[in-house]
Amino acid sequence: MAADRDATAARTLAGWVPPARNVAALASAQVRAAGHRPFVTFYDDDTGERTELGYATFDNWVSKTANLLVEEFGVEPGDRVVTVLGSHWTTVVVAFACWKAGAAVAPVDADDPPRRLVEALRPAGARLAVVREDLAPDLAGAIQVVAVGNGLGARLTRPVPGALPYGEEVLAFADDYDDPGVGLDTPALLALPAEAGDVPAPVVLTQGNLLAAAAAFRDWTGLDTEDRVLWTDGPQRVEGLALGQLGAFLAGAGTVLTRAAPVGTTARRIRDERVTWAAPSGPLLSHLSESSGEGLGGLRGLLCPTGAPAALADGVRDRTGLAVLSGHGDVRASAAAAFAPPDLDPPTLAWLRGRDGTPVGCPSSVAEVTARAGELCVRGPVVMAGYDGRSDLDAAAFAGGWLHTGAAGAVEEGPDGRLHVFVHGRRI
Repeated sequence: MAADRDATAARTLAGWVPPARNVAALASAQVRAAGHRPFVTFYDDDTGERTELGYATFDNWVSKTANLLVEEFGVEPGDRVVTVLGSHWTTVVVAFACWKAGAAVAPVDADDPPRRLVEALRPAGARLAVVREDLAPDLAGAIQVVAVGNGLGARLTRPVPGALPYGEEVLAFADDYDDPGVGLDTPALLALPAEAGDVPAPVVLTQGNLLAAAAAFRDWTGLDTEDRVLWTDGPQRVEGLALGQLGAFLAGAGTVLTRAAPVGTTARRIRDERVTWAAPSGPLLSHLSESSGEGLGGLRGLLCPTGAPAALADGVRDRTGLAVLSGHGDVRASAAAAFAPPDLDPPTLAWLRGRDGTPVGCPSSVAEVTARAGELCVRGPVVMAGYDGRSDLDAAAFAGGWLHTGAAGAVEEGPDGRLHVFVHGRRI
């Protein structure tokens, strides 16, 4: 069928070779290479917790969690698991565990009101939810619940009737997990529509999509084994998981996650943890735009995959000398379609500031971006599998072998000889 051919063409990029046959195979390779080098370091400034997991220890937790999901709840390839964990090291562990087991994780923002949490279960079609302990009662009776505690080792600090206590149970499971034969086309992430957003239905991203996005992030930043990336917000979001966590994992780098960290504490932590790239929250970006940038150690720049207000970005560049790299964070392209390069020269910066629209970078290493009739379109392995349960939307989304984003924009060659993408509005 023409629709199927168009969808296949939209996910194709000449010469693209995936970095692994699935996420589990990547994990095995990285554990052999990295051993006990730190991967995830987590701070909770409310409780004083600091948890650090090296690559091997992290993979043990992932395998134990995968075994818990399979043995206790019968999770199978193709199943969905909702997570409501916010910024926490278990957010990353549970996501990788779902991918090992061939399940798709459906992350829900822990700051959403209870009504939104319950509403999210319906489009996710999930068989269970892994939930922070204080939010677990809101889902009681609506779905099977695994409660992740706020104590050390994710142990509960309060009773959660009817829920399986994650931290108390997970250590009893085996620390290896046999690959069930999942492939690049296996669904891995379900991006749910926001209350006010442009995505009309849940978006299905595959393991191939996430591995491509991770490669794009690695190539964009030049991450290697000496780098550490701090995320002050959102590891439960597409860009936080696919780019920040899986991208750092692919590069052999480390990540630092924070919860409830004051702006001043975060700035100090960048120095203390030898952070080289930071994905800042809005308050931290505002703070840096008004500071000299002193005391930030070896920080090379700030990453804003879903874009940053131009005035704030310019303020940070001017006052601190740091690079501020933004992107076009459309989840239908795994938030990895276009990124601002880190080596923009002064003539190109001046040209970008003088153009119509908002510049969102150059096409990533795993995507082509064009403008057709004034609409931004994307092609490459980062392009989604489709809208979940809405095949009626897919034909138009993939028409002509491109993902039609619905965003008005343009693609122009800059003084540096590269193609630059501009967004002219939310919709056309």
